[in-house]
Amino acid sequence: MFAQNNAHVDACRVNSPDISAHPHVIAISSADHHGVKVPRSAYGDCLKLLGPTSGDGGVGIATTDRTGDKGFNTSSDSQNFEDKSFHKNFFGTSAAAPIVAGAFGLLYSLDPDLSAEEAEKTMLDHAAKVSPDLADYDAITGRSHMYGFGRVDLRFLRDY
Repeated sequence: MFAQNNAHVDACRVNSPDISAHPHVIAISSADHHGVKVPRSAYGDCLKLLGPTSGDGGVGIATTDRTGDKGFNTSSDSQNFEDKSFHKNFFGTSAAAPIVAGAFGLLYSLDPDLSAEEAEKTMLDHAAKVSPDLADYDAITGRSHMYGFGRVDLRFLRDY
């Protein structure tokens, strides 16, 4: 699992790809709370899934923070938590990737005998095809150059 960068670039480009282009990596980019890919996140043929994040004025994601003045929560933002051990505005692919990793963990908790390939295929097959007009998902493969296979979606686990 790898969080693609927070820049609108093709991270999978042939001449100078980053680690997300490695065939054994599940490359993650990010989508906002409306299911639209965050404009400042990477894309490309190696992109597999989008994870939810706060983007451009979206809903914040809470996380733990380094304590005291070394953390991101300086208590100067009235929208943040009073407790500086937590941060309310975690965003980008750095927030999206651990959410997707947690989704894989939940799948493995229900079916620990899955191989890595089976787990990946299961998640890709059940990804939500968000923003189909913007994504332009391929009718045969189900993937999009900008959106991968869609946003991670665990609703299928209800019947798993």
